[in-house]
Amino acid sequence: MNKSCANHPSIMIDLHDRVKLGMRFLDHSLDHAYGGYPNFLADFRQTPAYHIHDFADFGDLTARYWEALLLGQHMTGLKQPDLQAKLEANFFSYFSHPDGLSYRPVLAEPFFSQMAHRPYEPNVAEGFDQSRVMAALITWYQLTRDGQAVSRFNRLVAGLRTKGVVKDDYLYFAQPTFRSGYTPNPDDPPYPQQLYFAQTMIKPLVQWFELTGHEEALHTAGQLARFVTRDDGYFGQDGSFRSLQVKAPGSWDLINGHTHSRLGAVAGLLRYGRVAGDKASMVLGRRAFDWFHRNYCLACGWCPEFIGRYEIEKEGCETCALMDFMDCCIELAAAGYPEYWNPAERLLRNQLLEQQVTDASIIPEPSTRERAGFAKYPIGGDNVLGGFGGWCGVNDFIGNNLTGRCMMHCCGPSGIKAMVLAWQYALQANAKVVRVNMLIPRRSAVADVQSYDPMDGRVEVTARRPIERLEVRLPDWVDRAQVVATVANGPRPVVWQGVYVLVGAVGPGETAVIRYPLRHVTLIEHAGRIEYQTRWIGDTVTAISPPGRDMPLYAREPFSADAQPPQIPDYAAGIQPEPCE
Repeated sequence: MNKSCANHPSIMIDLHDRVKLGMRFLDHSLDHAYGGYPNFLADFRQTPAYHIHDFADFGDLTARYWEALLLGQHMTGLKQPDLQAKLEANFFSYFSHPDGLSYRPVLAEPFFSQMAHRPYEPNVAEGFDQSRVMAALITWYQLTRDGQAVSRFNRLVAGLRTKGVVKDDYLYFAQPTFRSGYTPNPDDPPYPQQLYFAQTMIKPLVQWFELTGHEEALHTAGQLARFVTRDDGYFGQDGSFRSLQVKAPGSWDLINGHTHSRLGAVAGLLRYGRVAGDKASMVLGRRAFDWFHRNYCLACGWCPEFIGRYEIEKEGCETCALMDFMDCCIELAAAGYPEYWNPAERLLRNQLLEQQVTDASIIPEPSTRERAGFAKYPIGGDNVLGGFGGWCGVNDFIGNNLTGRCMMHCCGPSGIKAMVLAWQYALQANAKVVRVNMLIPRRSAVADVQSYDPMDGRVEVTARRPIERLEVRLPDWVDRAQVVATVANGPRPVVWQGVYVLVGAVGPGETAVIRYPLRHVTLIEHAGRIEYQTRWIGDTVTAISPPGRDMPLYAREPFSADAQPPQIPDYAAGIQPEPCE
């Protein structure tokens, strides 16, 4: 959604500024006139544009917004206490029943859901909502160690188990939502969309076990994983997304191939496989990701929101799925496959950055902001600035589908989380090793990383404490014979271990410099029946053909040859990086 300029904001990565912009969106997209609720949809197919409420605002988005704000504050040091208090108040108010689940609230003004095509239902707990609630509780606990998170999460796990059907060594849910007091019939069949409403819980359940040792969480995660791995009902032997019964195009209940839920489930399978030593989950998770990546993803990271709904060229790219894509790459790297840092960094540098709204001028200020009721109200561009697209095309923020001129606001916090995940895992360390996984600017308590890609094939790592072994990953297209390494201006031999250059020891205050030649290539790829040509410098797309028409993406040329990488705030120097083995 960016306009071509001399020094394009997407050329040099500044994740701190991007996350701050996303945090601004979290505040400006809330319905402050009605309880500070999020809005699922921004619709600018007409003038004025509108924010529209839907089911997801009350549980799903509430949890995502709060988690994204906590993550953003941790990364940037920018505190928003009033916004945090408002989001927390709504989040905790939904624990209104004794079973510990998050329930949608009773509203003063009920409305008709445009997404579900039925009236709003209060006092129901949806399965997918619980997965987002768990993720938020985990982030809260990681950052605060607040004991309330422990009691909340453990009660939620116990409550979920009362809603599930256990058969042999697996568990499933017979329906997507539950009313208080609901217990399933043991003979009830599984609801068709288990991946969305159940398997997206696997990863947070495993994470909770890792954080607290809560065995029931890991046991539940294993039962949910085995529901998928026991047969090929959801994924084929080759990892393919299996077709479910498909209704008319555009329907939801029985649609095939929803990317967000499938990749969310895959990330859970990978985490469970690694932590529990479950080979079936690890193998299926990797096969499923590889199948989707190979058949439906472009090198820049674009992928379709659905498979089986429309033709692929008419699908948009959902930022929630990009978050899951990043998550899967991180999980695969943690499982011993560091080659997945390559698609992760290309996604970060390209589609993820491009899908953030940095210019909202297409949405004019409405002549009036008066509203007729709760369900929708007029907005201007300031309400979506910093958000992320939910239906983006390959070359245009406006996708080639009926909802192209809309935004899903679940994607706003998901975009923030994807960027924070990349920032967290770009650099890892333990007592002896510092490992650079992605070539992006990053400060930490152990080392500072400065990357000049794509202006120059150069990455600098300055030690803040003694480093016994520095490892720096370089992209898979690098000519290894032309890589040069120095430490404190003295040459170092270039020794490779897999995808990493082993630099060796670096003393406090010393800077290691790795130089490598940047590639200049044009790639030809297809999204369905449409051919796209992308020009690349290193891992960064600088231009795309055909260009976008309405809100062009990748309009990054010409850019200044003097562009400099961002200066990362001193605040970040106090943050410990993620541990590595």
